[in-house]
Amino acid sequence: MLTRLVDDVEPLSVDSALLRHLQASSAPAVQSGIGMSIGIEGPTHRVYRVIDIDNLIEAIEVFEMLQVLGFTIDGGREENGRVLQRVFRATSAELSVTST
Repeated sequence: MLTRLVDDVEPLSVDSALLRHLQASSAPAVQSGIGMSIGIEGPTHRVYRVIDIDNLIEAIEVFEMLQVLGFTIDGGREENGRVLQRVFRATSAELSVTST
């Protein structure tokens, strides 16, 4: 899994905590060729973080973790010239990420 910030887009105030959760992922670092990109929306409803996932186990783990933290999943879209298969939007994530 690779993750990066999008230039000039305001991140969520809990981004550093979210990043710690992502880095704690226990999925094996094995590429299976699924090549999925997901986005995390910031407070301005623009994607500020992109997460590139290369295997199905990691995708499932990241999706579940984001939903447990209070993010809702939305369909894919193109943003900043990049196709995102899914976008996660903060709902109660501001509270869940910091308290987990």
